[in-house]
Amino acid sequence: MKNLTLFVIIISVIASSCTVYQHIPTPQNLPALNEKNQFQVNVNADFRKGSLQMNYAVSNAMLIFAEGFFYKSQNSGWFDKITSEDQDSYNGWIGEFKSGFGFYHREENTGFSLLLGGGTGAFEYEHSILDNFSTTYNYKVNGRNFDIFVQPAISFQPVSYFELIISARYKHYVYYGINQFHRNDESHLGESYDYLFYRPFTHYNFIEPAFTMRVGSENVKFQLQLFRSFCFDKNPPMYKEVSLNYQLGTIFTFGGNPKAQPADL
Repeated sequence: MKNLTLFVIIISVIASSCTVYQHIPTPQNLPALNEKNQFQVNVNADFRKGSLQMNYAVSNAMLIFAEGFFYKSQNSGWFDKITSEDQDSYNGWIGEFKSGFGFYHREENTGFSLLLGGGTGAFEYEHSILDNFSTTYNYKVNGRNFDIFVQPAISFQPVSYFELIISARYKHYVYYGINQFHRNDESHLGESYDYLFYRPFTHYNFIEPAFTMRVGSENVKFQLQLFRSFCFDKNPPMYKEVSLNYQLGTIFTFGGNPKAQPADL
């Protein structure tokens, strides 16, 4: 158990060792299906964001899935902070929907899954700067996005009530339909938005590793997921400065015969 605790600490330190400008990724969907006709619902939520993930096993090896995600930002927008003055105001939201299919396999205390899918979404962001407590500069932007992704994962279940999952998602992300509005002096907003907004389509490639811990019974599990997002393009989107994302959730499994073997990916 000491070795397990040390492993968890090491993973957490690696994930948060450096801070980068990144977009807010959606929590990773890690199906816990064992056999055909099982249906799973994952509910993830906290005070800023939430997601609903649904998975169905169409066979003993193949599954389909759908998921939705919503993030609300206030007084700390998900784009890069141009200034650190306390009188700045940030408000925004982002919503996404994804679906696709995948494969899963179980061998005793280890499991493997592979998801392939895509999705679409929309966002809005407002940034107000109060300069010397006299003049307010306003900036607003909204737009849409779509993405395609592939996500492999491997699980380890040393005991029936505890599971560790390591996963990574490659995602090709595209912004389009961008509308922006400036009021007063545009120069206060800097140049960090230019690459994203002055073109009809903007493409980005992300690698998003995740580490997930699950505790519970065969039908109900509680999970903590830690995940990061790394952009491999020259001009990454200037999002909120986040060192580590996390998500708490509950997983409900129905149908099939979940007692036949431990919960799988």
